[in-house]
Amino acid sequence: MPTPRTSRPSTLTTRTLPLAVAALLTLGLSACGGAPAAQEPTDAVTPAAAPSAVDPAGSDDATTDSGNGSDVVGRKFDLGTIDRLEDRDGVPVAVLDRFTAKGVPDSDIAEHGLAIKPFTTPPFENLGRTLFRIPVSPDATFVYHHCVAPDQPVQSQSSDLHQMSSLGEPEDIVVVTLDEEGVMTHAENEPGC
Repeated sequence: MPTPRTSRPSTLTTRTLPLAVAALLTLGLSACGGAPAAQEPTDAVTPAAAPSAVDPAGSDDATTDSGNGSDVVGRKFDLGTIDRLEDRDGVPVAVLDRFTAKGVPDSDIAEHGLAIKPFTTPPFENLGRTLFRIPVSPDATFVYHHCVAPDQPVQSQSSDLHQMSSLGEPEDIVVVTLDEEGVMTHAENEPGC
């Protein structure tokens, strides 16, 4: 005759259930920021921030930060449109959308700049909307060039950073002169006719 089942719970269930619950609670606390009691402290290493342009895609021309926040340290010149102005601890910063001149390597522009001359067909190409922060020297100078007509002389006048940043097409391409720390010391626009 078979033995009748008793209502007493299985020993296996009464012993393993509390252990399983404790294990799940420990895992749950660890996942929510709690640490298991037997964990040893580890040394935290914070990697140094890599230099980058404003655009995360970056460019090979973005160089180390000289402490002033410039993304263009090492270049003597740059070319592009001033996308916007920012303020960094009271220092104006121009955010430049870099362009190149058709047929002129960017490395040549970085080293030698580009001659200012009127144009009717824009000889510039946008380098993929890559933005670079350039601090502006308090002594920086600005020249605005305006082309009335291709057969007329270019009109030039002293300008300021705000006027240069608000130029519209086709006059919004600026040639920027930089010091050794990547700070803008001069800018003038290419006059589109």
